[in-house]
Formats: sequence, structure tokens, C-alpha cells
Amino acid sequence: MNTWAAQTKTIKRTQLALALVAAFGCSGSPRVKFTPASQSAQAGDGSADEAGHVSNDAAPLQKDAASAHRPDASVTPTRPIRAPGILARAQIPAVFLVPGTQVGEVQRGHQWSSDFCKGCHSTGAVAPYDGWKGSLMANAGRDPLVFAQVATANQDLPGVGYYCLRCHTPNAIITGTAYDPTGGSLNAFDQDGVSCHFCHSLIDPLGAPGTSSQDLTDTDTLKALAARPTHYGDAMFVLAPGGQRRGPLDPTTITAPAHEVSYSPFFNSPSLCGTCHDFGNPALVQQADGTFALGALDHAAQDADPQHQFPVGRTYTEWRLSTFATSGVDLKGKFGGSDSIVQTCQDCHMPSTAGAACKLSAARPEIPQHDFAGAASWVLKVIGLQHKDDAAVDQAAMTRGQAAADSMLARAVTLEIKQNAATLAVRVVNDTGHKFPTGHCEGRRAWINVVFRSSNGKLVAQYGGYDSKTAELDAASTSVFEMQVGLSSAQAQRVGLAAGLTTHSALADTILKDTRIPPRGFNRAQYAVAGAPVVGADYVDGQYWAELELAVPTSATSAEVNVLYQSATPRYIEALARDNKTNDTGATLHDLWLRTDKAPPTVIAKQKLSLTH
Repeated sequence: MNTWAAQTKTIKRTQLALALVAAFGCSGSPRVKFTPASQSAQAGDGSADEAGHVSNDAAPLQKDAASAHRPDASVTPTRPIRAPGILARAQIPAVFLVPGTQVGEVQRGHQWSSDFCKGCHSTGAVAPYDGWKGSLMANAGRDPLVFAQVATANQDLPGVGYYCLRCHTPNAIITGTAYDPTGGSLNAFDQDGVSCHFCHSLIDPLGAPGTSSQDLTDTDTLKALAARPTHYGDAMFVLAPGGQRRGPLDPTTITAPAHEVSYSPFFNSPSLCGTCHDFGNPALVQQADGTFALGALDHAAQDADPQHQFPVGRTYTEWRLSTFATSGVDLKGKFGGSDSIVQTCQDCHMPSTAGAACKLSAARPEIPQHDFAGAASWVLKVIGLQHKDDAAVDQAAMTRGQAAADSMLARAVTLEIKQNAATLAVRVVNDTGHKFPTGHCEGRRAWINVVFRSSNGKLVAQYGGYDSKTAELDAASTSVFEMQVGLSSAQAQRVGLAAGLTTHSALADTILKDTRIPPRGFNRAQYAVAGAPVVGADYVDGQYWAELELAVPTSATSAEVNVLYQSATPRYIEALARDNKTNDTGATLHDLWLRTDKAPPTVIAKQKLSLTH
């Protein structure tokens, strides 16, 4: 018996495997096999009420009217196939029950739907609700890419979907539907994504003094937690149990507020963003020799520090170790806002502008924009397409969100090109506060495309060519900035998969490639220790650009250089469809991918140069 099988055989919760397979509706076995000590234990098929209390009532959860809307049947359901029931807490592997607020610790009645916020905070394009509604934050609970990823991840590590849902549908921790790790039991309130009230009732999970005007209350809340976070990341968020709203403004400056509100400087801190935008795999912890190993799933993570877990997303860490975090960078207003110095996540992704945040208050010279623009233009497009008949999805807002993402991408890098005699030198400068591209380790990539033409416009040579019909990139001829993960020989033997490059990222224990461009202030050793190493590139300390040098063909009179970004590769989309044995989320995503021209790359920077010989 191999090591991993021996570890899993010791699990005491005998109903876990049966319950999870039943909940998934799986036709096959989960990748990591659990061997129950007694086959007589029956899987729980109960459902949870809004407080997360589990019963054996098999009746489906009450749905809001909005959740009844369905898109065109040819596209498939608005969310994954519904599971037959919600599991009990004890049936979720303990390693994924990360510290922070747990199901049942916040009552549903203490958290409002974002529709309530619309009444006062929808005042035009710069109002908080109007920006948020078209963002990926608002639509994270409807993202077909996420649910396709969750389906295959659950097959490889049963129950890991609960951990994924904490970030993408955090309201499911309030309602208890996160105990269906497939996401198949989400209701309309859960699908609100990262909702207004959710964010504005967050407290600093580390409880640093002075992070809230409610410090004493926050301290009591933290003390009452079953497990208190010790680091930012891994969705270890903590909510005010009574839903008390807080934000970055002194409430004494607000005239006649319609609800209670308290001051919390935590909302100006990038650490708030780091709660979700820095995450590892709690089941894969770093060993003394630097490798990562699967631990037993039936107890808390061996190490709750995300930096000691196999890295999945390290955006907050990449920023924290950059010049942006330490002193700020003067980007001459490139990312908007009232200050040319960019330092925090909020400075770029929530730049301030003049306007009214509420219908009941006067306009102010500075209010943070809430469109949370990133690189998710294609993802927003497929969400809008899948939910085109869903009244809860504002198509006009989604279009604005896509435009905001395209604008952000167009400001992410600066392209510099010049001819040096017989060569063309290309430099791509990273102007973001993190690696470019950043985020989840799978799918997204950027690259340099160079086209040489003759005097009559005829193509002479091309590097980094992309075939839009097949969605295939000629990666061998150019610089591609991406992260790829794989399975070591030892891990492959444990889990029964082939070693090397893999799309089974829930089991990956090796970074095979990370050539993404570092930000200003990059230090190779520091980034490696923090779980954000460079692999397969020669970036030196202080380097925040990538370079490519090409020989100029003698017949070429011009060079066109493009930097392109792509949200999802065909290899990854096809794997999510091919490997899904649970439900139709992979097929749904694949269909949406085909209907949107296979996630075509976006040109985010371009230049043309006349050549001399």
C-alpha cells in the first residue's frame, strides 16, 4: 500500500467517502480513495437551514425568485447540478475547515442581500453598487470557470470545494450551503458573490489594535472563534456576527445614516484584500527539504500559514514584497485616483473619484470606485452569456465591467522596442504591483508577438503566432509569461496519475514554470521563500521587466510588436471538460468557451517600428 493510501485509511469519519460521493452524484470514485472502517455507516443526506444547522429533511432549500431564472437550455443550467443534500460539518475534511468565521456563527438575518444596498447606493456610474454589480466580485457565485474547476478538484480531493466556496461564494458560509462542496445547493443569496454587506462587515482577522472603532467588540468576536486566524489569506475571513457595517469613513461626517456604521481603517489596508487573494492548498504543506507533501485530511492543516502551503495564488504576497508596499510608486496617475503615488491594492483597483456614494448624502471629492477592475473581461463575458435570461444579472453592468477590465489590462504593462543594428530588442515593463499576470496558477498567460513585414506588407516572419481557429500558440518561438504546475514522481505514485505537467491542480506539488514578470522591488530569494519563486526565467533582483531579442530578417522593413493576454488556454478548458466525472459544469464551460471564440487573447500593448538595414 502506498504512503497516501495508508494515511487515508486511518480516517475515523467512516461516512465521509460515501457522503461525498453521494453529494457529488459521482459515477466514479474520487481520486484520493478513503477506505471506511465500516460499510454500515450511512451517508448523511440532510440539508442545512440558513444558520447552517443540519437536519435530515430532504426538502430543497428555499429559493429566491431570482434563482428560478434559467438561460437558454442549450447553454446548460445557471449553476452546477444540484446535490441531493448538504453534508454535516463533520463530513467536510477538517483540513479544509480553515480558521475564521464558520457556518452557524453569523445568522442569515444579520446579512442583507446587495439588492437592499441598491436603494441608496445606486446613484450613477461611480456609485458603489453600480460599479460592483458588473464586477467579478458580484458575479463570483455564477462563474462557470470556478464551478468547472471545483468539480474536478472535488474528484481529486473530496470536500476541497468547501474551501473554494469560502472565497467565491462567502455567503454560503452564512447560509450553510457551503457544506455541499459541489456548489450545487447555492441559493440566490449565495450567488450574490462577494456581496456589499459581506465585505462591509469584515473585521481584521488578526485583531491588530486600532484596526476598528469596535476594537473591544472585535476582540470578543475573535476570542469566540473556534479557530482564530494567524495569517492573512486562505479565505480565513472573520465577520462581525451581528452584521455591523463598517468602512473607511468617520461616521460623524455622514449626515443621518440610514443604518449603523463604524470606522475601520482595515478597509484601507491591502490585508483586507489579502484575505482571499493569497491562498495555498492546505492539504499540501511544505517539508523541511522544501518539497510539498499531502497530509491527512481528517485534522486541521499542519500549517495554517498560506506561505507554507503549496502556492495556488500569491497576489497579496507578490505585492507585499514589492516597492509598492514599502514606499509606493509614482506612476503619474496611470491607474486613476487623486494621488499619482500607487501603494495599496485599493489605489489601483478602487481608485477614488468625485461623486456621491449614497442618494442621501452630498457628492464628495473622493469616493472609492467599486468596479474592482482586473483581468476578467472574458470571464465576465461568459457569465453574462450563461445568465443572459437571469434577472439577477445586470447585462449593462456586465458590459461596463468588461470595459473596465479591458482598460485595466491596457494599463498593466509598458512596451518598449528598438532596433539594434541587425536585431530587434523588445522590453515589456510590468507596471502592476504584483506579478504579471497574477492570480490562480492555471490557465492565464501573456506573451510577446512579433510580426516582420516587407515593404509591400507581405509577412516575412512571425514569432509568438496564435491560431484563432485552434486557439494554439506558437510558444516555442517567443516569451510566454505563465505559471505551470505539475506532479513530482513521488506525488504521481501516491495519487495514481502521470508525473509532470498536470491540470489536476488540487494535487499538484511542483512548480514546473513561473516566468511571469515580477513587480518593482523584486528580490528572487525573498519571493522564493514566500512561495512565489521564479522558475524557468533569469529575472535578477530589482528586475520588473522581460526582454526578447530577435534577429531582423534582411527583407523586413517594419516590425509590429504586440503584448497579448489570455484568460484560459485550450489545454485547461478541454481538461476541465474531459476529466469531469461528476456533473456537466466542464461541458458547460467548454460550450461557453466555443461560443466566445475560445477565449481569444486581448492585445494590451502594441507598437510598430520602421526598420533600417
